[in-house]
Amino acid sequence: MTFVHGTANGAATAAAAQIDGRNVVGAVRLVLERRPEAVSAARSAVASLAPHVSDAQLEDIRLLVSELVTNSVRHGRRGTNLVVEVEVADDRIHAAVTDGGSGFRATARAQDADLGSGWGLYLVDKISDRWGVDDHGATRVWFEIDRS
Repeated sequence: MTFVHGTANGAATAAAAQIDGRNVVGAVRLVLERRPEAVSAARSAVASLAPHVSDAQLEDIRLLVSELVTNSVRHGRRGTNLVVEVEVADDRIHAAVTDGGSGFRATARAQDADLGSGWGLYLVDKISDRWGVDDHGATRVWFEIDRS
């Protein structure tokens, strides 16, 4: 796996900082090649946030980030990288995965959908407190989990 940006283990963790008026106590940002190995690299990088979140929150973040990275690997535009960003603030956890895709309309999971796949956004919807899709030149899927 080649990391375009980040440290050797795929994580770039920041010390406490003020971002948009919020006290951010931990952060990860990495740029990865759009390959299957990106999923495990993202999960490993998110693990560096363990000192800043509960065990349950860490498992939720790892699951949801890995689902979004999987979607980016499967559906993103070929030849593009993907960006994973997670910020842990006092009041919430914000995560986003951005790829070179052309965007999509988020819809409810169909009743007759394949039971073996397609659960990623369903899980994001059920576990996170908020989520959405931005498609301004790239596809950016984000979620937030409240900490209080």
